[in-house]
Amino acid sequence: TSIGYSAFEGTAITSIAFPDAVSEVAQGVCKSCKYLKEVRLPASLTKIDDQAFSFCESIERFIQADGSYEEGVLTIPEGVTELGELPFYFRSPTIRVMTIPSTLVNVVDRSFSCPNLDRYMLQTTNPKFDIRNNSVVETATNRLIAGAVLSSKIHESVTTIGKEAFYESCIASVDIHAGVTTIESYAFGYSDSLSGTLSLPDSIRDIGADAFY
Repeated sequence: TSIGYSAFEGTAITSIAFPDAVSEVAQGVCKSCKYLKEVRLPASLTKIDDQAFSFCESIERFIQADGSYEEGVLTIPEGVTELGELPFYFRSPTIRVMTIPSTLVNVVDRSFSCPNLDRYMLQTTNPKFDIRNNSVVETATNRLIAGAVLSSKIHESVTTIGKEAFYESCIASVDIHAGVTTIESYAFGYSDSLSGTLSLPDSIRDIGADAFY
């Protein structure tokens, strides 16, 4: 019914199937499992905690409880309401899209961080987030909280680029439109692929610490 903190961390497992009685994937449960390729997530799942699958660079597929999966897509199961910090922080060359369920409402900064992602998608309408130009945006605040590689043009409705939104992203360029007023700390920190000319509009009033570190 439960699997403890870091239970499989750093082991040589190549696949893991969580039983349907498990509702929470614990903190660091599969962290740094460098050979892990397949993960089956249970239908009962409501929470995926901090760094659950971080640094699992070989992951190829996340399988739903019914056995279905889509190549290249990390689908967070419908029913998940909460993500911890960095649950999916890996650089798998295979996983390029993250799909967010309608039930997910509790997140923290970097809950969606996954440096190689091309884009984010919604399964259906979510009450708290929406997708604009491939990025995850808080609907009520127009704050961009997670950007993907194909998010180089910041949507014209976004007013804030959130803390660590593009942290260690592989994004190559970015177009920040007039209307953005705030760039929070480490928004583009360690985005080493970012190059060329970066123009900051006159609308910006606040640039957080190490925003472009």
